[in-house]
Amino acid sequence: MKKQDERTSTTEANMELNERFYGSNEKEVDPAPPTYIQNNTAAVRITGDDE
Repeated sequence: MKKQDERTSTTEANMELNERFYGSNEKEVDPAPPTYIQNNTAAVRITGDDE
């Protein structure tokens, strides 16, 4: 496999992983994944959603 082919296949794999993690581009997605805060308490998930 040539280096260009490797780069292309790696890029395609990363794009597929991003699509699986963030979902398809058809819906609006928060640009950053959720953050979890934990400081000797229960984990708290922080997102950009106000709901």
